[in-house]
Amino acid sequence: MKTDKVRLSRFIRDLKLSEAETNSLIELSVAGTDGEHWLTQETINTFLEQYTFNRNIVSHDNNYSFSDEMESSSSPWLLTLKKLYQMPVANPASLSPAQGELLKAILANISAKTVVEIGCYIGISTLWLAAGMASSTKRGRLYAIDTYVPKFPWPPFHYSCIVNPKALIVQAIESSGFSDIIHLVESDSKNAASHFDSWLGHNEIDLLFIDGDHSISGCTSDFELYAPLVAVGGYIIFHDVFPAVCGHEGPRFVLDNFIMCAPDQYQFVEMLTAPTNYGIAIVRKLRE
Repeated sequence: MKTDKVRLSRFIRDLKLSEAETNSLIELSVAGTDGEHWLTQETINTFLEQYTFNRNIVSHDNNYSFSDEMESSSSPWLLTLKKLYQMPVANPASLSPAQGELLKAILANISAKTVVEIGCYIGISTLWLAAGMASSTKRGRLYAIDTYVPKFPWPPFHYSCIVNPKALIVQAIESSGFSDIIHLVESDSKNAASHFDSWLGHNEIDLLFIDGDHSISGCTSDFELYAPLVAVGGYIIFHDVFPAVCGHEGPRFVLDNFIMCAPDQYQFVEMLTAPTNYGIAIVRKLRE
């Protein structure tokens, strides 16, 4: 069960605070039995509002533009999605609307019964995947694997904190009308894979979306654990495949050292993405 508080030491790690600011947070914190100080969401929100005001910090422009459909639609899932995009933490870690529409189109076309997402962050990519599944001929099941840890300030991109992202995602799922499609798996991907049969049964994965640990070791582990579970003819999609832009090496490493080296087993295409070219690779599994 997720806590409704976060450690003060972790919250302030990337913030440059004066001694007075640190002391004020300590006074507002809740002392733990381990000697650590803990902060609630309400305390954090109040503090960050004053922090950004004192430093004249302007909210980061997310640079996201929405299609005419998104702008005008009153569909519950789109309204929910737009609210998530308005959150400062959404950029640049979440899929852009253009990338999301790509995922939705793919899912709408392949009629996937079983989809696995590794790393759902605040749920934006999860809703895009579910929307594609809902518009296909099969209203399948999406398993979203994440540790659902708090999201902390990330200067200079955002000065915001979500203490309990899982609660946020659960609310978004309910508001979107996708409760029958999305199943949250609260776990790291390695442990989730070891319990695969218990939460998935014996269904093969029709589409695997890898967007979790972006390190070389983390992404390699996700690929090696889950790619054998993908059905022949199924798809594996990687986010953040251009290290020079996104700064992540893992997805590129897997593509170069596993996918490209096995042309008889996989076929793939890399796609430029907007508004920032972090890139997406779409891989189709040809054989075991």
